[in-house]
Amino acid sequence: MLSARLLFIALSFLFVRAANAERADAVGIDGVYRGTIGMQLSNKKGKEYSAPAKFVFMPDGKGALLTAQHPEGVLTVVMRGELRGRVFVATSEGRLDYGGYHQAMKWDISFDQKAGTATLHGKVMNLPKWAHDDDLRYTFRKERKR
Repeated sequence: MLSARLLFIALSFLFVRAANAERADAVGIDGVYRGTIGMQLSNKKGKEYSAPAKFVFMPDGKGALLTAQHPEGVLTVVMRGELRGRVFVATSEGRLDYGGYHQAMKWDISFDQKAGTATLHGKVMNLPKWAHDDDLRYTFRKERKR
């Protein structure tokens, strides 16, 4: 009987937490952000390309897309995670795309609503030996609504 009560309390807590999860549109940080992001075009050290990029943060605060213009195509990164205050914590899977191969990454993206910016910070889960250090931050500016 006691374990049934504990199970009910635990499930109730999880349900209430999920129902009260923060939404990006409620705090005004959802939308489209533009900036540039560095891309390594070859496995030679020092060869980096500054790619025009777009970051789209979904209204529910659970997903985002990052697209970057590679010289040979567009690289698309799909992120899934959760909003914790003003920080989106997410992961993305590695995959081959038209713009090359995207490594699996962990992300923490900080939002500044007043400045209209999102600071992207990604960390590769299994960084290849030939790759550059990936501990960089990129700041994107929010587009105005039309």
